[in-house]
Amino acid sequence: KFVVPIGPHEVEVGFRLIGDSLDAAQESFLTVPGNERVLADHVVVTDVDQMVGTIVFKNVSLTKPLSFTFGGGDRGYRAVEIALSEDTWTRPLNSLEHRQIKTLQQQVLVDHDAGEEKNEDRTGA
Repeated sequence: KFVVPIGPHEVEVGFRLIGDSLDAAQESFLTVPGNERVLADHVVVTDVDQMVGTIVFKNVSLTKPLSFTFGGGDRGYRAVEIALSEDTWTRPLNSLEHRQIKTLQQQVLVDHDAGEEKNEDRTGA
């Protein structure tokens, strides 16, 4: 359904299950180059009747290509390639993240202004 980075080394995979058990979600894994498997950290079922939920994976390298396999691979699901880019960061920012970004933006402006003042002092002297 969707794949969203939720932290520097965390990925959330959304799913809607048809014709299987929700227990299969906990057996899911990501594969990174070199065949290293990252097992599901935890599963959150958001709608039991519709069989919808999310799977969170931690300690994932977001800079490498990934593939996702639902249900541990022995249930007949094939691996799906995941391409993470700026376009996939679709999760809305929470209030803390908004504040952190605003603080960083303000710091960049302060640093820029300080750099310009230094340059003016050098050229004016």
